[in-house]
Amino acid sequence: MKFRYAGREFDLEGVDREDYIYRFIETTRGFYEVELLEYMRFMSHIDPCEDPLFIDAGANIGNHSVYLGALLGGHAISIEPNPRVLPVLRRNLEKNVSGHAVYDCAVGAAVGTGRVVLPESGGTNVGMARVEVSRAGGGAGGVAITTLDSLLADYRRSRGRHGRVLLLKIDVEGAELDVLRGAPGILGEERPHVFVEASTPRHFGELLAHLGPLGYEPVTRWGWHATPVIHFAHRPSRWLRLAARVYQLASVPRYVLRAMARRIRSR
Repeated sequence: MKFRYAGREFDLEGVDREDYIYRFIETTRGFYEVELLEYMRFMSHIDPCEDPLFIDAGANIGNHSVYLGALLGGHAISIEPNPRVLPVLRRNLEKNVSGHAVYDCAVGAAVGTGRVVLPESGGTNVGMARVEVSRAGGGAGGVAITTLDSLLADYRRSRGRHGRVLLLKIDVEGAELDVLRGAPGILGEERPHVFVEASTPRHFGELLAHLGPLGYEPVTRWGWHATPVIHFAHRPSRWLRLAARVYQLASVPRYVLRAMARRIRSR
């Protein structure tokens, strides 16, 4: 699916025509969750750094990775364990992003093995795939699990890039807390802006209980999509909080207009 955004042409494909995210991209002729992505871009201008890195844990077909890697002037690190999705993710990045790296594994609290599971209720939404940790060996079809800290160290050794991790997006179907537990170095030294899904108030409370002692505070909550995404920042200044809230309020009219346009196109 080819479309234009921010003055350039993008070309994204899906696993199949029935996949939820790809159908959204095809119907709207644009990025999925574009309001959230534009907010991430705004944060990259508020808190700039040289040669930034963007980590996309749970990259799926690469919607977020392509946006971040193509438009924010840094390097995208995409993590996806689903073998059905990986070839599509690689092609989407190769067609649209010059600086990127793909890791065909899962990330968690510790190194291990697991298997990809798609809930029966998932239908055609491959984004609902999750990884179950194996208790004794991965077996046939198993996937490797590593930690974010180990993965970043491997990336820097192999690629020779040492820019700061500016944005960390985590969408791993309920295992977000385990991913954060495996990233003490990144959270303590890189201090990225963390964008993490929190499906329930309890889930949000668990994330806050882990990130709070590390100096992270919730800045905004993006709940326009199926699962709310929380933006955590490390010791955010009053200026950053104010800018984030003003931006979010200003984005409401754009969201309403885009929702109306989506409804018209779907007809």
